[in-house]
Amino acid sequence: MKSTMLLIARTDSESGKLLSSNVDISDHEFIVGTTTKGTDSLAQALAEAEIKGATGAEIDRLEMKWTEAHEMCTFNQGMTMCFHFLFFDCTHSRSRREINSKIQHTR
Repeated sequence: MKSTMLLIARTDSESGKLLSSNVDISDHEFIVGTTTKGTDSLAQALAEAEIKGATGAEIDRLEMKWTEAHEMCTFNQGMTMCFHFLFFDCTHSRSRREINSKIQHTR
């Protein structure tokens, strides 16, 4: 093969598809998501592109564009950002109502 790169991915043993569930708890710390609100998920955007007959290259470009437009983080990173906002960025000048509004908005 004369390749200097080795790529390993876990796949479903029946169909060979890449794993796309979070059922294995040992994977949880590595699963990333986005904190960007108001947009379709990557899976939804890709499925819609496939339904419309997009080519493989078009789907690759869509995935790259989507990931560049969305801040990706693990659950732990997302919680760290939330706690940092709540405990460090919320100054004394902010009212409890304003802080509670922010908390409700992040749910």
